[in-house]
Amino acid sequence: MNNLWLAGLLSLTVASPVLAGGLEPFPGVDYSSVKAFYFNAKSGRPECTMPLNKDGSLCSSVEGPGKLLSKKQVDTIRQILNEPSSYQRGFARCFIPHHALVFFNAKGKPVAQVSLCFKCHQLLIEPSRPRRRSIAQAAQHDLQDLCVELGLKNCRNN
Repeated sequence: MNNLWLAGLLSLTVASPVLAGGLEPFPGVDYSSVKAFYFNAKSGRPECTMPLNKDGSLCSSVEGPGKLLSKKQVDTIRQILNEPSSYQRGFARCFIPHHALVFFNAKGKPVAQVSLCFKCHQLLIEPSRPRRRSIAQAAQHDLQDLCVELGLKNCRNN
């Protein structure tokens, strides 16, 4: 009987995709690679708020081909995005993202995306709830360090 109870508890734990702070784990889908991109290079209103169009193609302002992340870099990203202390309450009015991460499945199809605005300390995550989040200073600094490591533009001063 104890084994059955333990199996039931484990299935409830696995079936409940919620981390501390009410966050859904990200990306929450199978993926095989991740690329980082720079986009919305023109000043003013952003052309896109996410790197992907609804059909899965890259927004026209995304500068390709992107930078492929190593396994270690992906682990770092997932650790940051799934840590409740990476976020803070409140939102700025601006959201002009210039940096993005796209997760691809084994067939090269995009399955998840993150859009980052270092100026207003916010990001959008799909698929996930909540979708829009305000980034804590330490997490933003870690994301900016990774941005620099990947050789993307304007990681610290946009």
